[in-house]
Amino acid sequence: MATHPRNSPDAPDSPNPPYSARSASSQAPPDPPKQFRRTTSVETASGGRAVTPPAAIPRDTTVPRETAIPRDTTVPRDTAVPRNTAVPPETAVPPDTPVPPETTVPRDTAVPRETAVPPDTAVPRDTPVPPNTADNRIAALAARQHGVVSREQLLRTGVTEPAIDYRVNRGQLQPMVRGVYRVGPIEGRYAREMAAVLASGAGALLSHLSACAVWRVTRPRSRDARVDVTALVFRRPGPLIRVHRTSALHPDDIASRHGIPITSVARTLVDVAGCMDRQELERAVSTAERAGLTTRAAILQTLDRHPRRCGAPVLRALLDGGPALTRSEAEERFVALLRQGGLPLPEVNAVLHGYEVDCVWRAEKVVVEIDGYAFHGSRAAFERDRRRDAALMSAGFRVVRLSWRQITRTSPAVLVAVAQILAGAGSTR
Repeated sequence: MATHPRNSPDAPDSPNPPYSARSASSQAPPDPPKQFRRTTSVETASGGRAVTPPAAIPRDTTVPRETAIPRDTTVPRDTAVPRNTAVPPETAVPPDTPVPPETTVPRDTAVPRETAVPPDTAVPRDTPVPPNTADNRIAALAARQHGVVSREQLLRTGVTEPAIDYRVNRGQLQPMVRGVYRVGPIEGRYAREMAAVLASGAGALLSHLSACAVWRVTRPRSRDARVDVTALVFRRPGPLIRVHRTSALHPDDIASRHGIPITSVARTLVDVAGCMDRQELERAVSTAERAGLTTRAAILQTLDRHPRRCGAPVLRALLDGGPALTRSEAEERFVALLRQGGLPLPEVNAVLHGYEVDCVWRAEKVVVEIDGYAFHGSRAAFERDRRRDAALMSAGFRVVRLSWRQITRTSPAVLVAVAQILAGAGSTR
C-alpha cells in the first residue's frame, strides 16, 4: 500500500492541510450568517409530516437597512412618527420652509396689557381685611351721624351691653342725653341736633326754630338753646330738648338735611309762624324762597293740612298780602310795565363797573334796582346794597330802588316816576 507524507498535498482527507492552505483559508472573509427559519413538523394521521409556517418576527427585530429613514430627511417636530415607521422622502418638510410666527412664542414675550387682570378685580390673598370688631362698628355708625350713636343702635349692630358699659367707663363713649353717646372727645357741628333726634325715639324729626337754623332761613342759635324735636311718641329725653308731639306726619313734611331727619321747609315755616313776629316770619319766608328751598304753593298746601295751627292766619295773610316775587318775576313785571307806558326798555341783569344790576339805561346813566323782600332779609344784604349804590353813584349813575309792593300795587305811580327820571337825565346830557 502506498504511503504519502503527512504534509503532502496528495494525501486524501488530510486533517492538517498545508500551511499555504491554512493561511488562505484564514485570510478569506467569513461567510455571512445564515438566516434560519424555525419550522415545526407535525405528524399527520396518514403518516406524513406537515410543516407549519414560520413564526412571527419578534418586536425587537432590527429593521433592514433598505427601509431605514434617510439621514437628510427632516421630520416636523409636531408630527408623531412611530419608531419603526419609514417616512417617504417626499413627505419631508423642506429646510427653507418658514415656520408661521403664531406657532413660535419667544420666552420673553410680554403679555398684552388688555389681557391682564384688572387690579380692582383681583384681590391678593395677603390683603388684610379689617376685623369686624365692636370698635369698628361704633366708628362706622358715628361717622354717618355727626359722631353720635344711641344705645339702641349699638345693640342692633351686635355690640353687647357689657361692651357698651366698658367703653362708657373708659371715656370712649361720652353720654350727651339719655341713651345717646358722643364717640370721641370732639363734638360735631350738628351733634346736639342729631342727639336730640336719636333720644326722641323712632320717627322723630328736628323741627321749629332748630330746623330753621339748620335750613339756614334764620340765624344760628346759641349752643345753650333747647333743641326742638317733633315726635310721634312723647318722651322725656332731657332738659336740653323740647319735644312737640304730633299725631301724624305727612310724607311731604319729612325731609333730611346733613343726614339729620328734619321737617320740610314748608312745614317748618308753618310751625314757627306762631313763635315769630311778623317781620321775622317775613324774612324767613323770603330767605327760603330765595334759596329755592320751598315755594308759595308748598307753604299754602301745608297750611291747608294744618288750618288750626298756631300762627297759620298770620302766615296766610303774609302770603296773600303780597306775592313773594322772585328776581326774575319782579323784572318781568317791571319790563311789562315799561312796555305799557311806551318807555325805552333797559338792559336787564347787566354788569356795570363790576356789579350786576337789574336794569340800566347806559345813555341816561340810570340804574333801577328791584328790591323784593326776599333780597333784604339780613343786615349783610342791606350793607352790600349800600356799598354797590355808592360805587355806582361815584361813577356818575343815578340809582333808583323800587320795591315789589310798588310794582304790584302802585304801578301807575312807578311808571310816571321812571318816565320823569329818564326825561330829566336826557335833558341834562
